[in-house]
Amino acid sequence: TYASPNWTEILGHDIQEVVGQSFDFFVHPEDIPVCRAFLERVVATGKKQAGVEYRVRHKTGAWRWHTTNASPMHNAHDKILSYMGIARDITDRKRAEEELIENEEKYRSLYQEFRGILDAIPDALILLSPDLKIVWENEVSKAVHLENSDISGPHCYQLKHGRSKPCESCVATDCLSSRQPKVGESITPDGRIWELSFFPVFDDKGDVKGLIEVAHNITDRRKARTR
Repeated sequence: TYASPNWTEILGHDIQEVVGQSFDFFVHPEDIPVCRAFLERVVATGKKQAGVEYRVRHKTGAWRWHTTNASPMHNAHDKILSYMGIARDITDRKRAEEELIENEEKYRSLYQEFRGILDAIPDALILLSPDLKIVWENEVSKAVHLENSDISGPHCYQLKHGRSKPCESCVATDCLSSRQPKVGESITPDGRIWELSFFPVFDDKGDVKGLIEVAHNITDRRKARTR
């Protein structure tokens, strides 16, 4: 019955093309059951519902991902007369998630092919995405992290340092910005000292698509030097 001007900006249709149409006309066929179940929850509960994700048809024919919250509109007798939905475009986020899943599958395949070699390396090997999420790690790295009681998330700074944001003077960030291999040191909360080597990984276009981190435990060597 109503669509704001933002619909035209996000999805390309003139408002006159939208008002009076069934919402099903714009929703991907596979997602219609999800949307109907979502709206039925609004009716059943009489309360605002949020978080449903579905695809919407752009005027060009492309599908855009949206997430929506919907609230029931009541009359003076508390009868539901209509819905009010507010949608946000999350296409870029969904594409990034799909790309991450695709990359993880590629890395798992690569790992299986070279498993014997990678697991024989005594150092911890970690593959990081550009936002410093840990995409893959070898068995040595997994064993190291199992010893760490401060594991709190998928980013390297969360997993290894219990932080909510990247470390100051982060060698990984320096490697990303310079596009050159970098070497540094890090101390984990348990007191172990690590020599870190970062190597950028490039895609076919020459953009940095991730980092390879090699972490070598130098705690004993450093202690021996200070005796």
